[in-house]
Amino acid sequence: MSQLVLEGTWEEVICHSSELMGKKVRLIVIDESADLELTATIAAIQEGMESFRRGESRPAREALEELRQKHGISG
Repeated sequence: MSQLVLEGTWEEVICHSSELMGKKVRLIVIDESADLELTATIAAIQEGMESFRRGESRPAREALEELRQKHGISG
């Protein structure tokens, strides 16, 4: 069985009602604020990857040591 994925507002999806007549469907309502948060998270990850590719990174051990010293954590 092939699947059809429709994404958009209710008004946009309902335009496909004739195609869906008599078929079993699953509807997931997406919380817009969660969708925006996901978009922001993906953008931040992509920026981090670009920074890494440009060589703007440093070893994790070095960064963790700096944090330990800054916050007085023994380790």
